[in-house]
Amino acid sequence: MGEDTSTDTIDTSAAIENNVPVETVAVTARELFSAYESNEVAADKQFKGKMLEVTGTISSIDSG
Repeated sequence: MGEDTSTDTIDTSAAIENNVPVETVAVTARELFSAYESNEVAADKQFKGKMLEVTGTISSIDSG
């Protein structure tokens, strides 16, 4: 019980170690946030199990 048995995910660590090509999706942080905010199920279908190349601008870093 609680075990993920879905077949739409890829063990990216194992794929990288074995030099298996992994689908990479380029997306901005803003696009990724917006996709999940508007429709989490659709965003999961679009991004889940894929290696994401996320780009964006850091506005601040807080320590503490």
